[in-house]
Amino acid sequence: MDFQVVKGDISQINVDAIVISVTRDLKCEGSLSKKIIEIENKDTKKKLLEENALYEPGTVVCIGAENLSAKYIFLAIVPKWIDGYHDEYLLLEKVYTNSLSLAENMKCKSIAFPILGIGKQNFNKDVAFERAKLSIERFSSNKLKKIILVDKRETVIAHIRDMGIQIDDKSEEKYDKKSLEQLFVDTNSLKDLNKEDLDEVFSTIKELYSIATAPLKYRTGYSPKTIVFQRTKNDYLIEKTKKHGCRITKTSSKESPVYCKEILLYSFLKNKVAEKRLLSSLGTKEYGLVLCGGGARGAYQIGACKALQEQTGICFTGIAGTSVGALNSLLIAQGDYKKAEEVWLKVTQNDLTDLNKLLKVLVSILGTLAQGFPYGLREKAYLPILILRLIYSGSTLFESKDEANKSQETFSLFKNKLGSIISNAIYNWESIDSDKIVYACSSTGFIKNLSHAVYFPLVDMSPEDITDAVMASAAYPIAYSKVNINGEKYNDGGVNNNVPYKVLVDNGFKNIIVIHLSRKDKDIKEYSANSYKSVKLHHIYPSDSLDDIFKIDQSLTERRMKMGYEDMRNWLNNVGNKF
Repeated sequence: MDFQVVKGDISQINVDAIVISVTRDLKCEGSLSKKIIEIENKDTKKKLLEENALYEPGTVVCIGAENLSAKYIFLAIVPKWIDGYHDEYLLLEKVYTNSLSLAENMKCKSIAFPILGIGKQNFNKDVAFERAKLSIERFSSNKLKKIILVDKRETVIAHIRDMGIQIDDKSEEKYDKKSLEQLFVDTNSLKDLNKEDLDEVFSTIKELYSIATAPLKYRTGYSPKTIVFQRTKNDYLIEKTKKHGCRITKTSSKESPVYCKEILLYSFLKNKVAEKRLLSSLGTKEYGLVLCGGGARGAYQIGACKALQEQTGICFTGIAGTSVGALNSLLIAQGDYKKAEEVWLKVTQNDLTDLNKLLKVLVSILGTLAQGFPYGLREKAYLPILILRLIYSGSTLFESKDEANKSQETFSLFKNKLGSIISNAIYNWESIDSDKIVYACSSTGFIKNLSHAVYFPLVDMSPEDITDAVMASAAYPIAYSKVNINGEKYNDGGVNNNVPYKVLVDNGFKNIIVIHLSRKDKDIKEYSANSYKSVKLHHIYPSDSLDDIFKIDQSLTERRMKMGYEDMRNWLNNVGNKF
């Protein structure tokens, strides 16, 4: 049997049978399962429920597939993780074994599974993947020729890659080659974008790609028939290659063309359209909130925002966050501070990368580099500190951006549960998507002078895509892997902009509160500015130390939240009616 791990949408995989996770009463779990259930035979499902009101964990039942490339959909009742003493491992393996046996009985030659158990069932990613792999490898069949594990979440895929598993990326194959043309042809799609919006999109792409860094396949294969957009003479000319590339030429200037992946241009334009529509529909832009990065210190912001809500009742319609501030933006936008506190109080030291351990490994990996430094710097205690200082000062040990980014992959050595923490923070997103806009600030690299900030508007996104965008914003350099979004890799936005107030000011918000996680921000002119483009900025700083950004436990989280609560109350008492 051929066994593969694939990045992509399971509903688009060409197999005989697709497995999806359902509850004991056959209700779907997760947005992808809902999408598939919408197009399956509901009469069959109704009949199954009449036969058996509740199905036991480990059971798999078959229904026909409509409008899918697959012949069958297998509804799998996946167990929930409790404590490891309720046969969870065996029941999870049973789901795979029963699905494979059913596929064989149905004379299927191929079957695709999601990685079962890592969603609402709360299995550890390592455990869920290893049990899947083990169950598949143990199964023997002459009829089944291909078994595929599929997931489209970059956080999950990156985790599996870190385990040394080869991934087949199908994410670009599902991209409709006519999508870009359709975006321009559809007058309802781009009518909201003015020339300044297009300038912003193309400027961002130019920062990502230059004529020197764009792959050759995106720079060749053009013909006059490939023009897909030229609105005016003094506008942009967009041409396509045969290999999913685009050439963007600004006809009114002598600037060199910009080359990029077609899917990248499409996603940036689509995001800009969604962003503009949401901004225009907001009832007010009176108040904006900025949440700075700072790792485990982020609990401070939950306490501060809770006090602000209790004492003023202010409704923020614009929120921008960097790193942990992006995570907190999700929690605060959904408006349930009790839930926000619960998410934070569940985070333990084991959920986050231990930077001290990471530095020790860096010492051993980079030991040979030490030979190039003066004798006094060769000692292990100073080498990692020097490396980190070089990275954040904008200096570089590497001669090029590509070399630096390749080295980043080597440094991501410790597994973490950051993706799960972010997923748990998304619990009521659909209810607020129309009355608030939230931005997650990320960076295109981990060296300041060789990278740029990118602001993802979390609009018209699935929970999986939101998780990836926030994960990218919080992917602290060296400690965590970069996150792939539409073919480009991003990491912690704090590299370029740890206090992202400009994106709110530029979009018309009038009063902006900035909640910092470091008292040292007061000494940084750009971070502590009292105004920007005539918009007033109100800063709240911690009154005392919030401890290390990677250090966390329940008592420390409670202390940070309490400090944030008291600091905000004191600030409100001092400013009085001024705010």
